[in-house]
Amino acid sequence: MESKNAASNNAPVPCRLSVLLACEAPVAAILRRGPTQRVQLILWHTDSDTFEEGQWFYGRIYEQYSDLSPDGKLFLYLARKPETPERCSSPTTYKWTALSHPPYFTALALWPAGDTWDGGGVFLSANSIWLCYNERHLKKRTFNHFSLKASLNAQGFRERDLRNGWEIVQEGIFDRKRLSESGTGRFLGIRAVTHQPTIWRKYRPDRRYCLVWEIYREPDFSFVSLVYLVNEATGQQEIVEETTWIDWDQQGRLVLARAGKLFASQDAFGYPLSVHELADFNKNTPRPVIAPYQGIHW
Repeated sequence: MESKNAASNNAPVPCRLSVLLACEAPVAAILRRGPTQRVQLILWHTDSDTFEEGQWFYGRIYEQYSDLSPDGKLFLYLARKPETPERCSSPTTYKWTALSHPPYFTALALWPAGDTWDGGGVFLSANSIWLCYNERHLKKRTFNHFSLKASLNAQGFRERDLRNGWEIVQEGIFDRKRLSESGTGRFLGIRAVTHQPTIWRKYRPDRRYCLVWEIYREPDFSFVSLVYLVNEATGQQEIVEETTWIDWDQQGRLVLARAGKLFASQDAFGYPLSVHELADFNKNTPRPVIAPYQGIHW
């Protein structure tokens, strides 16, 4: 008879959800990742909790370097395909930043990103974009629809989070420690150290509750997050576990993603962690989707 542990090891791995909320409209872009190297773009209307399932992408979309326009009509994303000699020598290479109409990846504009530090961007307004590029490396192009700024300064991504209502409470202090020669592992003899975590917070609109997000650096140099909810009246803290994304939506509901499912508070003004399931995207499978005419033109 098969043991419980063996049976659990055969359980399907849930997909991973990341969400980008528009700051001036009840809209969000969902990036559904899974199986490996497969990403689907889904448009979520948060006022009606309806979903438009869009195109699939073979490769990686970096949500931390992407953004949704304030009105939710444009999606700016950093994409990467598996690296091959053909892609490295092509005009677009294997990595690029693109602008599209969600829920489609079809590019309205595209900027190749050839090196490690280039790529991604943020909306400064509905018609203004900042790109994380060396401005000298961008081809001179004029766009009728928006103005374009560029600089190799990762602080731009922090400005996106500040724009969306998050506040920085504490700057992280991270270091590296050299171990004895007997150390083993990928980073032989060197480990990361967290002297103090980076701490962000975001209040619900009525300020009765606050989300707190602490970021620590693991010894292998990866990052791990601790998320908890604070009752501002009592100071009580509750850890929110196993989430791949969490935020307050435009109505003030607590919304979160867990194990390929999307959840929201029962009541925008009640207890935030009393949530119900909105959608389960685990059964979605890759299929060809062609962007309609309005999805490929401005």
